[in-house]
Amino acid sequence: MKMGADGCIDWQHEANSGLNTIWCDDGCPLTQIYQEKYSLMSRADFWVASANAVIKLRSPNNALDLKTTFKWGRVDADQCPDSALRLPGASDCGQVQDVFLNRLGLTWTDAVALIGAHTLGRGSSGFSGHDGIWVDTDSESTIFDKRYYEEVLRRAWVPRNEGTDVQDWTWGGGNNGSPRFMLNTDMCLLFDIQTAFPCCSRTDLTRTDGTNQCDTRNSFLSGTQCGRTTNEEAASAMLEFAAQRVDDPNRFTNDNVPFFTAFSVAWEIATTNGWDSLQELSLSCVPTGSPTQLPTAPPTPGPTQSPTASFSLSPTASCNDVDSFTDNNGRTRDCQWVITNQRCQPFSHLCPVSCGECDCLAQKSVCTSSEDCCSGSCVSGQCACLVKGESCSSNEQCCSDLCRDDGTCAGKQGAFETAA
Repeated sequence: MKMGADGCIDWQHEANSGLNTIWCDDGCPLTQIYQEKYSLMSRADFWVASANAVIKLRSPNNALDLKTTFKWGRVDADQCPDSALRLPGASDCGQVQDVFLNRLGLTWTDAVALIGAHTLGRGSSGFSGHDGIWVDTDSESTIFDKRYYEEVLRRAWVPRNEGTDVQDWTWGGGNNGSPRFMLNTDMCLLFDIQTAFPCCSRTDLTRTDGTNQCDTRNSFLSGTQCGRTTNEEAASAMLEFAAQRVDDPNRFTNDNVPFFTAFSVAWEIATTNGWDSLQELSLSCVPTGSPTQLPTAPPTPGPTQSPTASFSLSPTASCNDVDSFTDNNGRTRDCQWVITNQRCQPFSHLCPVSCGECDCLAQKSVCTSSEDCCSGSCVSGQCACLVKGESCSSNEQCCSDLCRDDGTCAGKQGAFETAA
C-alpha cells in the first residue's frame, strides 16, 4: 500500500532523530511559524510548502521556484507507527529502488534527482551516525544546486567505518576538519561498490605530495578501482546533472537547468503521492475550510510528466538591474562586478540595464523561454543563435551576425554551442 504525506512523525524511529529540534510542542522555530501564521493549513501541506520555500531561497538567484507544483488538501494523521520504515535506508541501491521506484512509481532518473537534495544540509553523527557534508564546504552546503553530483565525480571516495552499521564513504584527499562524505545509496548510483569492496572511486588522483588519494591510514586502495554500475539510467542521470565540461571532464559547467527540471518533475510526483483530488493554488486569497480529503492509494503511475516549475530568470518589463545576487559559488555580487569582469553572458538576465539587454537577451545569455532571446531561440537554458538557412529578421539573430536580404541567416563555421 502506498501512503502520502500526512503531517505525522513517528518519534520512536531513529530515522527521525533530530527532528524534535525544529518541530516540537514548545519553542521550535518552524512550529512557531506554523502556529502563529499558517495553522489554517494542515501540517502536511505546510511542511511541503516550507520545503518549497527553502529550496527556492537557497537555489542560486532563487531560480528553482516549485510554487506551481504545490497542491493542497492533505489531511493530518495523529498517529503513524512505523511510518519511518517507508524511508530508504542507507545501505544500497536496492533500498532506493524499493522506495522510489516500487512504492512511489518513480523512474531511476527521478530518484537520482530527488537524492540530489543531499547537496543541502549535512549528516550528524549524533542523529544518523553519518557525519559530514555532501559538498566541499559548509557554505556550499547551504546552496541548493547540482554540486552534489559534481562531488561524486570529482573526488577519490574510500570506505569509512567499515564493519559497522554506519559504514559510508569519505574523501581520501584530506578533509581538514570538514569531513566530506557519501552514503552507499549515493555511491551506488554511479559505481559498483559491491563487487570489489572495499574499493576507491578514482584511483587516478594524487595528493600534493604525490601519494595516491586512495591510500589512507586505514586502507590502501590505489590498486582497487570501483567499477561503474550496470544501472545505466541512474549513471546517465548522475552524469547529466553534474554537467561536465566537454573539453575537460574534471571541470563542470554552471548549468543547473537539467537537475532543476528533473527535480521539479520528481518532486511533484513525490509530494502528491497517495492523494487524489488535491487542489491547485488559487490566485486570490479566499478563506477556505479545512481539508477533508482522506488519503488513498495513488493511481497507477503514468509516464513522467513535463516539468511545471517556474525559473523566473528573464528580465522584468520595467527593465531594472537587481541590487545584488548570489552567484553559483555562493558569493554576493552586483551588476558593477558583472560589467567589470565581463560576465554579462551568464548574468544579463539579472543586469539587463548594465548589459544593454532590456529588449531581449543576447546569444548564450541565460534564458527561460525563446521569447527572452533576441534570436527567438532558447536551448538548454541559454539563448541560441540561428544557423545558415534559418529564417531571420535581424543580424543579431544569426550565428554569423548576418541576416541576408532573403530573410535567412548567412553561413558561419560552427553553430551555437552551450557555453561552459
